[in-house]
Amino acid sequence: MDCRCGDIRRCRTDIRRIRGAIIKMEGLRGIDSTIKSDLLGVAKDNFMYMTPYNIGSITETEIQMHKEIEMHTSNIIDRLRDEEEYLNDELEDMIDEDYDYHHRDED
Repeated sequence: MDCRCGDIRRCRTDIRRIRGAIIKMEGLRGIDSTIKSDLLGVAKDNFMYMTPYNIGSITETEIQMHKEIEMHTSNIIDRLRDEEEYLNDELEDMIDEDYDYHHRDED
């Protein structure tokens, strides 16, 4: 068993980066909601340009786009959280190994 100090530092760096990515992806959810709200506002403000022929199509297109973006964003966040959990488990194992390595002569 070898010293794992370098591996531990790199793993902690990776975990911090993943946490940063999660925060950014969660921020995208807020932006997506704002866009959805803005589009609904535009539709209300421009009701005279919407006809019975195109209002359903416009609304359905916006709803479908929002669902797809929301689904992809959620999938990415879930994958990032899974990776963070995996790295945290790996980190715990490395810390245990490193502790054993640095304290084996004390026993």
